[in-house]
Amino acid sequence: MGTTGVEIPREITDKWQEIVDLLAEILQIPAALIVKIEPPEMVVVASSESRGNPYPVDERACTNAGYYCEAVMSTRRPLLIADALSDEKWRSSPDASLGLISYLGFPILWPGGDVFGTICVLDCKKNAYSDVSQRLLVQFRQVIEADLRSLLAIDARLREEAQAKERLEAQVAERTAELTRINAQLARDIAERRRAEKALRANQQLLQAIIDNSTAVIYVKDREGRYLFVNRHFEELFRVTREGIIGMVDYDVFPAECADAFRAIDERVFATGSAVETEAVAPHDDGLHTYITLKFPLRDNAGAPYAVCGISTDITERKRIEEERIRLLAQEQQARAAAEEAERRAAFLAEAGALLAESLDYNETLARLGKLCVQSLSDWCVIDVVEGREIRRISGAHKDPAKEPLLDELRRRYPPRWDSPHPAARVLRTGQPILLLPADLTDEAVRQFAVDDGHVRLSRALGTGSSMIVPLVARGQTLGVLSIVSSAPGRSYDGADLELVTDVTRRAAIAIDNARLYREAQETARIREDLVSIASPEVCTPLTPLKLQLQLVDSVLDVSRIAQGQFALELEEVDLPALVRGTVDRFQELLAKAGSRSELRAELGVTGRWDRLRIEQVVVNLLSNAIKFGLGRPIEIRVMAYGGLAILSVQDHGLGIVPEDHERIFGRFERCSGKSLGGLGLGLYVAREIVAAHGGAIRLTSEPGVGSCFSVELPRDPSLSGFRAAG
Repeated sequence: MGTTGVEIPREITDKWQEIVDLLAEILQIPAALIVKIEPPEMVVVASSESRGNPYPVDERACTNAGYYCEAVMSTRRPLLIADALSDEKWRSSPDASLGLISYLGFPILWPGGDVFGTICVLDCKKNAYSDVSQRLLVQFRQVIEADLRSLLAIDARLREEAQAKERLEAQVAERTAELTRINAQLARDIAERRRAEKALRANQQLLQAIIDNSTAVIYVKDREGRYLFVNRHFEELFRVTREGIIGMVDYDVFPAECADAFRAIDERVFATGSAVETEAVAPHDDGLHTYITLKFPLRDNAGAPYAVCGISTDITERKRIEEERIRLLAQEQQARAAAEEAERRAAFLAEAGALLAESLDYNETLARLGKLCVQSLSDWCVIDVVEGREIRRISGAHKDPAKEPLLDELRRRYPPRWDSPHPAARVLRTGQPILLLPADLTDEAVRQFAVDDGHVRLSRALGTGSSMIVPLVARGQTLGVLSIVSSAPGRSYDGADLELVTDVTRRAAIAIDNARLYREAQETARIREDLVSIASPEVCTPLTPLKLQLQLVDSVLDVSRIAQGQFALELEEVDLPALVRGTVDRFQELLAKAGSRSELRAELGVTGRWDRLRIEQVVVNLLSNAIKFGLGRPIEIRVMAYGGLAILSVQDHGLGIVPEDHERIFGRFERCSGKSLGGLGLGLYVAREIVAAHGGAIRLTSEPGVGSCFSVELPRDPSLSGFRAAG
């Protein structure tokens, strides 16, 4: 079918103008266009009336100038340019020179497949145009192509009518010549026609009786939606008369939403030229009724659709019965699912309870609990436990064994910390559970929970989804946290899941608490036995001064507090050089008895928030060690600041320590190999625990026969380095 010379009526261009204005408004872009190809030119048929649009309606341009639209029309394929300035091919395009650097366009085709032009949008900034934007342009393109089909159909009908007129005019002359003969024949034909009309009326009356007595609603409408015919059932249901409804449209009879739906189906029949079966609703006195409707075109002698006939059957009762059946089935399935879920939860609790009661080794028990969680509740989980001032990851399990190494990497690279942004740290700090739904885990939220981009990638690789982070609480203390994650699509934890996991964590916390109480009881018994065997000779010997005996008792008490996690700190502002200088002054008598002397070099202003008595205890223990093993040689004490740290070092030039003892001597009741100089072997152990409680560290460098240097590194503000006071 030819498209040359087809005129586009004003009402169509107005409609297209509304389309491009709507596109510009929805997508918030400066230009939306409909361009038509008229070789050797292109012409703008519709252009959005939006700010910054440089293309007026009716503007023409040559087709070989490098416009974006040329590529769409020549390739007959959509084109998306997110940034013309970064694309060598489009950088010099006339569109880019106008400042429109992004483009999305689709070809518009005539029904026969010829290119009509393009529908496109342009933006003055980078724009990758979302899937929604692209689908919107495709929908509007379909509207325009439907208009083109209608135009061609109308043009074809007009051409047929013009040709018929020409034939008619030619025939008039011939008929005039035959008029006399026809008049003679006419008399005979009239008689015959009257007989035929009588028979036709009889047939029409029969057909009308059939139609009027049908329980279906039957009607006929022309292309403009005007009613041409309705049956009696239509009249009775919708309170109209057959004569009164002729020429009316759906909007005169039905509510607008129903009329819109009826008209859309009519247009679909005309557009496809074939029958359409669909469900529709219509208002009755007792409410909306559902109809199954069959609509099909009525064709003229030339085969062109001129009207649509509809036959609608009320299926409201049938639908009600079907919906009731579906509802009852859904209730049954829901009840069955609820029963199965209750049974699953009960089985999970029973298995978890039995598992937690099996052993006092809570490391092994919690590892098995993690595996049980991924079998029954989640895709992966981790369990963190508070031990003294540290958080330790006890267990991690994943439903996919191939992802178990990722949990090891998570523990190694991002160990749990008190100041971590992760929800687990917040639960440990507050003691309150957190339930995260899939909608809560946006990309921004995941980044806020992570330490860095690597942490984000690792979390995504493990699988992010609905999560429950629940504290392990016993006797009012938060002992740890269980983090459970389900990355299965559509899986979302709810209050019932949280209640179930809270019950499990309560039992787990009791198991941890019982295990710790048992372990503390054993540890207390072992310490008592060690003290009896080690401390008795020191305390009971008549040569041991009373002051030393008191120091030994204090050390023993410190060991007991450390073992039970009750090593508390009382922080205050401390001048470290002044504290060290005062301690060294008190040791002058001992230094003199040992034949040694001290050399103190301290920077001014080295202050920090520490426990004054505990830091003094560290200085005393290190200085006592230096005097004991220094062989009467000089002892050098240094105090200085380095960044956020305060550095204290005590250097002797005495016996020294063999390398294999460097770590061991910091243990409880440990002494240097081969040396019998008295003492419980607790000084360095207590000193290291005090420094660690402040978030610091003690380092040892030593060489046998040369001497030893103990260096203490203390954060000047322990709260910024993971400090947590025990209590």
